[in-house]
Amino acid sequence: MSSLYKACFLPASSSRRELEGKLDTVQVFPNIKAILILVAEQTALKIDYLDDVLRQDRETAVFGGVFPDLVIDGVKLQQGILIIGLTVPVNTYVVSSVVADGASMQKELTGQGASTLTDEHGVFLFADSSVCCLDALTEAVEGVFGSSTQYIGAGAGSRGVEKQPCIITSKGLLAGAAVIATVSLSNAVEIGHGWRPVCSPMNITQSTGNTLESIENRPAFEVYREVVEMHSGMKLNRRDFIALSKNYPLTVSNHRSENVVRDPVVEYCNRVVCLGEIHEGSSLQVLHGDIDSLIDGANEAQQRALQRMNNPVNSFYFFSTCITRELVLGKSFERELEILSKEQLVFGVTGIGVFACSLDRHLNYFNKSAVYSVFAF
Repeated sequence: MSSLYKACFLPASSSRRELEGKLDTVQVFPNIKAILILVAEQTALKIDYLDDVLRQDRETAVFGGVFPDLVIDGVKLQQGILIIGLTVPVNTYVVSSVVADGASMQKELTGQGASTLTDEHGVFLFADSSVCCLDALTEAVEGVFGSSTQYIGAGAGSRGVEKQPCIITSKGLLAGAAVIATVSLSNAVEIGHGWRPVCSPMNITQSTGNTLESIENRPAFEVYREVVEMHSGMKLNRRDFIALSKNYPLTVSNHRSENVVRDPVVEYCNRVVCLGEIHEGSSLQVLHGDIDSLIDGANEAQQRALQRMNNPVNSFYFFSTCITRELVLGKSFERELEILSKEQLVFGVTGIGVFACSLDRHLNYFNKSAVYSVFAF
């Protein structure tokens, strides 16, 4: 049986000629249909030729992104380029500008030939995490490709404030965009996080974008602070908000999706600013977890995916996790990766949030979560 992929790694010191050579080598490998390119953030900042190389005419489509870290066989890498040629049918699509108008994004995708998929397809979704309309993007993508397929992906971009083009396509390196790749192959995708509720559900009575303004008609920060301080026995300091809030994310449920994890990162004028949108009228709970529960959450996602695929032999394994989850795990993130790669060669990224389906099968953008996927013949 032929291999599903051909993979190679380039260090950050690689020259333009070396990158072009590796791409040519992977492209001529038998039956390569598309090339997935994942670049570590620190490497993307050092090289100035990536966009030019991507724009070169190639018979094989490319897709991918720039991410804080790469994951290769249980090891986190902050530098380098991972190139993976896929030998199964792959179609790629680009959303050139992620905007609040979901209809325009759907029109752009269908104009490229995108249509509803069956459950025998998997979908990779990489989007610039600096845009403010990722919920509109997920609804648009699901509106085109449907809810029968499996989705996995991550928010591309940088840890820092400075924003750079981060979406890899055959048109070059794009900013404010998204790339979608549909893979004609049996697959299983599972999401896990290991966080547990520490309070009863509460109503979000006012919010704008990613800013939580009031909970149960009270200032959001006051309510959040009460829950966190009662559970932790510690003071939640406005000036050092993230030191404690990183251990107390939120889970949001509404008419469309259940248990979508959101990461509170800043307090501003008695409001709580999150990574990812918060919709007014949703219900909310504060979560908490420890290192063991977080690692168990990722491991359980892996085991569910493997069981669904009946532990296949000829497979491709891909893992994406949120960078803020890695920050909570610290050095224990290495232990998590070792567990996930114990019996399989796993590739992946740390992203600014991740994409996957919630328990009710709707595509969503999650913070502080981990997604594990298996693609197999």
